[in-house]
Amino acid sequence: RLVTFVFVPPSSSPIFIRIGNRGRYPVTGNSADTALNPSGNVRLSNTGWVLPDDARWTSYPAQGYMPTYNYDAKGATMSNGVTVQTVDQDDPVRQNPANYAEVDGRFYAYKWDEAAGQYVVDMDHELLPANADGVDERDYYGDAVGYPELADAYNIYVGNVTITPPVATLSDVAKAAPRTPQPTGKMKI
Repeated sequence: RLVTFVFVPPSSSPIFIRIGNRGRYPVTGNSADTALNPSGNVRLSNTGWVLPDDARWTSYPAQGYMPTYNYDAKGATMSNGVTVQTVDQDDPVRQNPANYAEVDGRFYAYKWDEAAGQYVVDMDHELLPANADGVDERDYYGDAVGYPELADAYNIYVGNVTITPPVATLSDVAKAAPRTPQPTGKMKI
């Protein structure tokens, strides 16, 4: 679907493109640990959505994966004083070794084995490490999601954007205006 000619009213916010769900579906973890927010599991963020791999719980095996981001400690402060998180440009992605295995120096994703009731190494799904373009497929495996139809977007172009300073009040303008005498009478142009 192509969306064009979108008008955004004046705002002091960054441009966010919301494409659908955020993957907040339960997912069965890689252990029977019943701790809330387990560490070393199939999600690095929103870990409260991880369920124990235990027959007492409904099973929601991973149906897909999405990246997990590192955020800049400072964030960005909007003109209204609200600070929002921004992705760390130097180190944007967190890898999650709980979602892939290293076998003989190569990396493979896990898959759910229904008969065994657990994740097993998928030897047919190799994850390639960083290539010449810097793309490392392990970066896409930060968080497991127990829902198969995550929204995605690609080839997004944001253009013809005009950035304007915040609107000043008349009193702000009066305070900042230089005190120069105004001409009276006729002027030659």
